[in-house]
Amino acid sequence: MATDPGTIEFLLDQLGKRDAVFSAKRMFGEYCLYRAGVPVAFVCDDQLFVKDTAPGRAAIASQMSVETGPPYPGAKLYLRVSPDAWDDGDWLRKVLDVTAAALPAPKPKAMKPAKATGAPTKAGKTRRTSVTDAHSPSGEGEKRSKRSASGAAKPTAGNRSAAARATDRKTD
Repeated sequence: MATDPGTIEFLLDQLGKRDAVFSAKRMFGEYCLYRAGVPVAFVCDDQLFVKDTAPGRAAIASQMSVETGPPYPGAKLYLRVSPDAWDDGDWLRKVLDVTAAALPAPKPKAMKPAKATGAPTKAGKTRRTSVTDAHSPSGEGEKRSKRSASGAAKPTAGNRSAAARATDRKTD
């Protein structure tokens, strides 16, 4: 059973929409709650599961008994917050604030490497690359350049018209 969007709206209202510190993103029919871009909790089947940290556990224990459970099958255990406790927005905000503070900063995403052939350089010029033309008229592999520095295709045996190649053969 998927989480009702009204549940997310209620939680975000309780956490204070005006601050724009908390947000939610739909994932696989359920939701992930973020505090300033850091994932701190899941909302699955209309239940709130907070990441298990020592400060978060202490904050929850101050208001209610601590219950754990997986938000979805195969997940590690999270701290389950009863819907009865959601009405106290200040307490709920405190729980998620101390949980976010205890979590490590997200790792920066690795940059994808640039393509090696035909990719523009910093100066905006196209890199020259060589290819072996296995179907050359002489039967041997010939190296030819794909692009010039200006980016235009160089006239080679592979990209010239059949009439132009026939004229070249007659002159040889």
